[in-house]
Amino acid sequence: WVKAGGEDAEAGHLAIDQGKKWFMWAAPVNIAVLPLVFFAFSPRISEAYIHTPFVFAPFAASVVLTILFFFLLKRFGTSEMNLSDATKAVVLMVVAVALMATARHGIRVVSFEEPLKLQAEATEKYMNDVIAEYKAYKEEMKNAPAVVLDPAVSLADSKGCLACHSVDTALVGPSYKEVAAKGESADVLIASLKNGSTGKWGETPMPPQTLTDEEAKTLVEWVLKQK
Repeated sequence: WVKAGGEDAEAGHLAIDQGKKWFMWAAPVNIAVLPLVFFAFSPRISEAYIHTPFVFAPFAASVVLTILFFFLLKRFGTSEMNLSDATKAVVLMVVAVALMATARHGIRVVSFEEPLKLQAEATEKYMNDVIAEYKAYKEEMKNAPAVVLDPAVSLADSKGCLACHSVDTALVGPSYKEVAAKGESADVLIASLKNGSTGKWGETPMPPQTLTDEEAKTLVEWVLKQK
């Protein structure tokens, strides 16, 4: 705008003057505030921060900003700066911002150090407790008596009977308690098992089962005990 001349030049000069005022306020504030970072957090964080390499970052940033402040203060008498001075100012500002970002990262590291440590300890304790409990369970199971199922139940399970029937709840077919309560003889039930049946318990037919006479007798005797 300054180079364009006319009204644009006047607007350019106003913008430059305003930028200088902002800088003259902002830079000293940053220079003063950066070292105060140690007093902005809890004593635990501040004390831990002092013992890290990050402790030098806020002071270094303040030094760089101070240099930049006086560097530009000498050149604010003119409306324009040459390219060399502008480049130096930009480099100093980038260094100051990088130092401030490093200081902030250090605060983040210190702030989360203790919570992360506690979390890691809690996780390790939990895993150790789980492993110990699992080992104790395995030892307990070694000494536990073996579970012995009724041979008839095992037979019913192996033949797929329990997919359609249960002891006391109707599934695809009637429950075994219902079958026992109906009062049919063992021979009739054995015939139904081996040959299948239709219409005795609704519309769903019972297909014939591949059973020996002894297996059918074992199943029927068990079913009739479920009254």
